[in-house]
Amino acid sequence: MAKRAETQADKAEKKAYLERKKKLFEFEKTNYGKIVFLRGTKGYWLVGGHSAIILVNKIAPEIKVRMALKRDTDFDIKFKEGVINLKNLGFYKERLDNSVYLERGEETEDYFFYKLKTRISEKEFDLLFRSKEIQRQKLQSMIEKSVPMPKLMRKMNDVLKLAYRIYLKRTDATRKNVIVPNLLEDIRIAHKTMLLVVRAEIDKREGLRKVRTRLELAMCDLIQIMELEVWTVEDCTMMAVMIIETKRVAENYD
Repeated sequence: MAKRAETQADKAEKKAYLERKKKLFEFEKTNYGKIVFLRGTKGYWLVGGHSAIILVNKIAPEIKVRMALKRDTDFDIKFKEGVINLKNLGFYKERLDNSVYLERGEETEDYFFYKLKTRISEKEFDLLFRSKEIQRQKLQSMIEKSVPMPKLMRKMNDVLKLAYRIYLKRTDATRKNVIVPNLLEDIRIAHKTMLLVVRAEIDKREGLRKVRTRLELAMCDLIQIMELEVWTVEDCTMMAVMIIETKRVAENYD
């Protein structure tokens, strides 16, 4: 189906939205006392910046509502903290009205807000901002304590994430599909094999041998990627260092 052409009305709506967002962007830099909702486009409302962090990590758990904090990819003004997009406002207002932390503020055609009864400190905001990372670290620690060879497993996780992150950076579909899938597949299989080893579902010695073999193949893939200049020298260097370090750790367990 052909993509609908953007109309003059669509362009005007985007332009007006961007102007509103610019104003909110400046306000959110030092906002520790309000949760501001901004009218977006196509019937959506947006919560961004400090408001989004406070809402998703402090208020949502209290009122037992799940909200998704997403990376801001919207136009030229981007909240580094992320954004929450909402549509069914009636439902959320009803729940937010029951929060012990909030009281309803003013409402206009383009904005409405809730005021925190007690303004949060910058220190508390920093903890809220890092909440997801702190939870991830705690979970990682719990997993590592229950997993044999935790250092190697951690290295394998890092190799997998780095390869995927660099892959996603490339927007050129042609370049993405030159050799890079081979690299990702070799690293994916090495990681999967490592999971089978730590779950004691395959022989440790044989499994580690397969892990090392796949990492060696991934290194060959990376050399080809570098020769064809599919990735930058910096990305290839980071990937090479990570693969070599992981392979060295795997050899120490043999």
